[in-house]
Amino acid sequence: EIKIPIYNILNGDAKCDITLAYHIHENKVDQEASWVGLGWSLNAGGVISRIRRGLSDLTTNGGITAHTFGYDCCTFYQPDDFYFNFSGYSGHFILDQQNHSILISQSDLKIENIDGTDTGFNIVSPDGTKYIFNKKEFTFVSEVTGPRDSIQYYYPSSWYLTKVISPTYREINFTYTSTTFPSISYSLVESHNDLQDLGGTGYCTGLSILPENEYAFLRTIQYNIYPTKIDFGLGEITFTTNDRLDLLKVSGYPYPKRLAELSITDKSSLEIVRKFVFTSSYFISAGSYPDHISRRLKLESLIEKNASNQSNSIYSFEYEPTLLPVKYSKSTDYWGFYNGFTYPSETTVNNRDFSSNSTYSKACLLKKIVYPTGGFTTFEYEGNTFSNRTNMTQGGGKRIKRIISYDNN
Repeated sequence: EIKIPIYNILNGDAKCDITLAYHIHENKVDQEASWVGLGWSLNAGGVISRIRRGLSDLTTNGGITAHTFGYDCCTFYQPDDFYFNFSGYSGHFILDQQNHSILISQSDLKIENIDGTDTGFNIVSPDGTKYIFNKKEFTFVSEVTGPRDSIQYYYPSSWYLTKVISPTYREINFTYTSTTFPSISYSLVESHNDLQDLGGTGYCTGLSILPENEYAFLRTIQYNIYPTKIDFGLGEITFTTNDRLDLLKVSGYPYPKRLAELSITDKSSLEIVRKFVFTSSYFISAGSYPDHISRRLKLESLIEKNASNQSNSIYSFEYEPTLLPVKYSKSTDYWGFYNGFTYPSETTVNNRDFSSNSTYSKACLLKKIVYPTGGFTTFEYEGNTFSNRTNMTQGGGKRIKRIISYDNN
C-alpha cells in the first residue's frame, strides 16, 4: 500500500487522519474503480464491508446464526465475512451463532453488533475510543443469464463510520448523502461453488453444475452513498463530487459520482482554509464498447490550494501504458488478473487459458509519483509466485520489486 497524507483531523483527543492510498492488487479485469480512481482509496473515516455467504448472518432465521458450521444434508453453511478499515486499523471478523464477533485479526479491538440485526456495529479501540458504524450501503444481486434464475437478494453490504467518541467524550461526526447513486455491474460466474456462495442451497434442491466451458452472468446493483461532511468542533470538511461515466447508472437515478474536491473550513470565520482538488480522466480499453464497460476512472493529480485558492502543491501520477480489456473479458488468469489471451465468444470458451502473464498483469498499475518538490518516485513490479510442490510457478498479480526515489536536482 502506498500512502499520501492529506489532513489530520483533531478535536481534543478525538482524531482521524485523512490519507490517499494506492493498492497494487486492485487492477483485476472486472475491478470497478473507486470514486477516487482505479487502485486508489480515500481513507476519510471508515467502513465495515461484508461478503455475504449464502443466507445472511444478520437475520434471526438464517445464516450461521441459525445453523452450525459445516454441512447439513447437501448445504454448506459458511459465515459471512466482515472487513473493517478505519483510523489505521484494518482486519477481518465473522459472527458466531450468538452474534458475537470472532476476530480473525486485530484481536485488541472490541466489536459488537449494535442490536443483533443489520443496524450496524460499534468498535472500541485499546485506548477507549468508540467508533460507530451505522450508515448502511445496500447491494442487490440477481442472475440474468445462466442455468437458473433464482439468485436474487437485496442486503446491506457496508456500514460507514458515522461517529468517533474519544475517552473524554470529544466527537467527530460524519455525514453521508441522503439519496443513493446506484450503479450496475456484471460479472461472470463459472462454477457451482460460486453460484451456491451467492445464495444457492446445494444439490438437494436441484442446483446443477454449470455445463463445461459455459458461464452465467450476474447483475449487481450497488446503491452507492458518498460522504458529504465531517464535523470536528471548530472545523468541518466538505466533499464535492462530479458525475462519472465508467459506471452504468440505473434509469431514473442520478449518475454515480467521482470525488472532485475536499475543502476544509474554519467554522469560526466560515472561510475555506485549505482545499484539495482531484483531477481525473479514464483508462479506456481498446475497441468500440459502451463507457461503463470500457472505461475506468483514472486519478491524474492531487492539487492542494490555500485560502486564496492558489495552488500550493501538486502530486501527479503516471501509470503503466498497457491497458486492461473490457470489464467482462475472460482474458484472465485464475486470480482475475489480465493475461492477454483473447477469445471469440463472451459466453462460451473452449480450452480457456488461465495462466498468468507478467507483461499483461501490470496493466494500468501506478508507475510514477511526481511530488510537489519536483522529486519523484518510480515503482518496478514483479510477478507473484507460488509453489506447486515441485517448482515455483508464476501466480496472479504483482508485488513491488523496487522503489526508486529521486530529488529535484
